[in-house]
This record gives sequence, structure tokens and C-alpha cells, in this order.
Amino acid sequence: MTASPYAPAYVWHHDVRVGGVVYPLRHRLDDAYNGELSDRVFGFTPEQSAEMAAVHELGHALVWLDRGVHVRYVDLKKRVRLGNPVDGNAVCGPVANDRMLGWALGVAAGERAVDRWLREEGLWTPSRAAWAEVSAKHDRDAILASSIDPKPCFGSGMADYGDLHQLADDALVRVWERVRASVPVLITRQSIGGNELGAMNGIVNASSGRYRKTA
Repeated sequence: MTASPYAPAYVWHHDVRVGGVVYPLRHRLDDAYNGELSDRVFGFTPEQSAEMAAVHELGHALVWLDRGVHVRYVDLKKRVRLGNPVDGNAVCGPVANDRMLGWALGVAAGERAVDRWLREEGLWTPSRAAWAEVSAKHDRDAILASSIDPKPCFGSGMADYGDLHQLADDALVRVWERVRASVPVLITRQSIGGNELGAMNGIVNASSGRYRKTA
């Protein structure tokens, strides 16, 4: 598997709180951003905000498809969450024990897809990369609440969340052109079923079941 060029060396920064709780970041958030955090504050246009949301959700969904995790749907929603005009969902089905790593890589791939997109678009700054991390709080919470063993830590312990990021970067290499090609379709359509997303990208969606995992 080809290593991603979008995974620079990092250290965890523990000086930012989200909801009153320390939120470790790979990239330092500039002190100037000490109030409201939103796409607008970081200078993204509405069009860039929509594309960024689509990249995040398709990062989840296409890594899941590639790793044999059933995808129910991926969608975008016009709503305000964390100060953003556009948000989305990627929803998958039950995950067997032998697919848990693939599920976790797909969850982590959302924020890593945005980091790579920022770099490719010439929009990357440490603070914007940090914002991509903060925006993935729901995803990180899902990983930490899962049965993944060992549980990833942030600078201590047997497994590091940065290792999961690296594996997600590698997983994105396999599907990245498909992510980019699917972005305008998702923005136009707003919602795509998992079977159709798989067919669009030459990947068979794994068999379905009772849905219980979301990211």
C-alpha cells in the first residue's frame, strides 16, 4: 500500500477545550481563534464549506465501502452545527468483529480527508487543520466509545490516535480519486444511498443488517 504524503510528523497539543473538556489536537490552534469557531471564522466561502462537508462524509463512506463495511447512505444537510451552514452524515450498518478496524479507519478518514483536501486546494493552515479536527469530535467520541482494543490515546498508552490517522491516510490513498469525483455529485444531490455510491465508484456495497453505527 502506498503511504500518504499528507501525514507530517506531529505532537499532540492539549491546550484547547471543547465543551469544557480538553480536546487534543495535532495542529496548534492560533490564539486569535479564542471565541466562536466556525467555517466562516476560518475564512471559508459557502461553496468551500459545502465541499469540505462533502469531502468529510465521503471520506467516511468510501473507506467503509472499500473495507467491506455496509454503507446505508451519505448526505448533506443545510443546518447550523458548530457554526457551519452545511453539515452531513455518513451512516453504516452493523460491524462484525473482523470489520471493526475498517469501521474505525472510515470514521477517522473524515477529518483526514479534509486535511488532505485543504492541502490540495492550497487552503491549509495549522489553525484550519485544527478546525478540521475539532469538527470531528463526534467521530472521535464514537471511536473512544467503541470496542476497539487497545483504545487509542493521545500521546500516551499502547496505541496512539495518530497511528489511526496514518492508517486512515493510507486507506484514503486507495479511494481518494473516487472521493474527489463524488463530491460534486453529493453537493448536487444532497443524499446518495450506499448501494448507488458503491456502483458509482465500482465498489460492491457489503451486505446490510440492522443499522447501529453512525459517524
